[in-house]
Amino acid sequence: MICYQYLGYINVLGGFFLSVTNKMVESLLQCQTFSQMFFHIIEKVRILNIYIYMKQSLKQ
Repeated sequence: MICYQYLGYINVLGGFFLSVTNKMVESLLQCQTFSQMFFHIIEKVRILNIYIYMKQSLKQ
C-alpha cells in the first residue's frame, strides 16, 4: 500500500515538474535579455535539484 502511495506522489511531482519545465521553456523563448535567460536557467536547475532530492528521499 505504501509503495503505491509513493508512486502516486512521484507521478504528481513528475506532472508538476513537467508543467513547470514547459512554462520555463516558453518564458525562455520569450526572453529578450541575457540576464533574464540566465535567471530562468538557474531557477530551472534549482527546481530540478529539488525534484531529484525528493525522488531519492522517497526511494529510501
